[in-house]
Amino acid sequence: MKKFLKKAKGVFAVGLAAVLLSTSAVATEDYDSVLPDYLQSDESGGTLNYNVATGEVTYTPASETESYSNETEGFSPGYDPFANEDDDSENSIQPYMADNRVKVNNPQNDGRCRNTVYIEVTLQSGKVISGSGFMIGPNAVATCGHLVCDDGFGEDGKSWSWAKSAKVYPALNTGTNQAPYGFAYSTNFICGRDWAKNLNFEDDWGIIILDSNIGNKVGWLGLRWQSDSYNGEHIMVNGYPNIKGNSWDMYMCRGTISASYPKLLYSKNAYISQGNSGGPCYIDSNETGYTAIGISSHHPWNSDDAVFCRITETVFNEFIKYRVSTL
Repeated sequence: MKKFLKKAKGVFAVGLAAVLLSTSAVATEDYDSVLPDYLQSDESGGTLNYNVATGEVTYTPASETESYSNETEGFSPGYDPFANEDDDSENSIQPYMADNRVKVNNPQNDGRCRNTVYIEVTLQSGKVISGSGFMIGPNAVATCGHLVCDDGFGEDGKSWSWAKSAKVYPALNTGTNQAPYGFAYSTNFICGRDWAKNLNFEDDWGIIILDSNIGNKVGWLGLRWQSDSYNGEHIMVNGYPNIKGNSWDMYMCRGTISASYPKLLYSKNAYISQGNSGGPCYIDSNETGYTAIGISSHHPWNSDDAVFCRITETVFNEFIKYRVSTL
């Protein structure tokens, strides 16, 4: 519970709608009582898979999801169905804003951006929030844990719950071709048990399984994990921040990794804000193309640091399962 209170008081979760940011945290003595039975034990690790239609939750123990190899890195190339065509990336990017972000006018024309998605999440209470994500396979989206389940998602707007549903739009924008690839609905939400139990940003990753293979239209990012530091690595960050009341436009920023921790990456010159959560932190790799190394998570209060949930070996092994459609 100490970790949960630290989350609630010490950081700004950039994926949640403002209405949720004012929701008070559940009191320490009551928090465990609002958790479902499958989170009551002291077991750690593993993943949870929530079926949106039935409400059934499947738990996969850590021993079945983690790799115990002696390797120090792993990577998987991305997929771009437009790889042999010229993109319009230079014409789609506006001049940088003062906070190091640029608006992407036509994300469908940019290989770095077309697989970034806008996520509209409906909570059990009926409230709607928005965030970001990125395709990792034909019908799978990587995002942050706090967009799939969290405190405040319950029917009363205050208790722990899974999200009710999600609607996903690749390359959404306010131009003349607003939803160039249409949308898909969620069928399952997946996250680490440690996120669901403790709401610790070190485990702030999630997956949304979709009802169509929309990823085949837009492609997906490469994935990478490594045990070495990323310090000094040049990164790009995509997402859908809520700027002046509009969250339908994608923004990109550039920066460098300033600090690497086992499960987190920090940047002092990449800028993220409300709505960015779940978007990709990625590099341009000679081996694997545009390749995600982290997921936008939050920034601490009174700090300019952008914090990303690092794609560790465990997260990589979970994501890589969905390179093949589940449909």
